[in-house]
Amino acid sequence: MKEQPQCKVYPDGTKSWCLHGKLHREDGPAVEWPDGSKEWWFHDEVAHPETLVDLQLSRGTFCYYDEETDTLHFDETK
Repeated sequence: MKEQPQCKVYPDGTKSWCLHGKLHREDGPAVEWPDGSKEWWFHDEVAHPETLVDLQLSRGTFCYYDEETDTLHFDETK
């Protein structure tokens, strides 16, 4: 079974997702700040959300990035 990133919530409300001690998340932002802003990280490097869309598409999962809401959307019909 594939290991999943672990979420850590800080006292100020910031959330971060790490895998093996590195910022990493494949299905959304790896950092969510209390003000609602987000940072997208992949293997401890800043990534554009479209990079994660390409990753999902390469795995056969339909996904798209909505700039207006700064979120990824997945096809739940399969």
